[in-house]
Amino acid sequence: MLRHLTPAAVPLLAAADVLIVQRLSAPEATLLGSALGMRGDLASRLPAMDDEMVAAFGAGSVRYTWLTPTPIERQLFG
Repeated sequence: MLRHLTPAAVPLLAAADVLIVQRLSAPEATLLGSALGMRGDLASRLPAMDDEMVAAFGAGSVRYTWLTPTPIERQLFG
């Protein structure tokens, strides 16, 4: 788990089998895009994701998911 993406993290990102990311800043998205060799249009989507979204990268594909807490999770965690 990384709190922020920095240039020092690029080799780690490039070596990962699967990455799950939440919304990133534009500079972080650029770093991730360069680490994964992704097209610019994919990287440009990451800063625009909703708060409830994550993107999963693996095996050359990307999947976007909305995380929706159950009523009991909302009650317990806010």
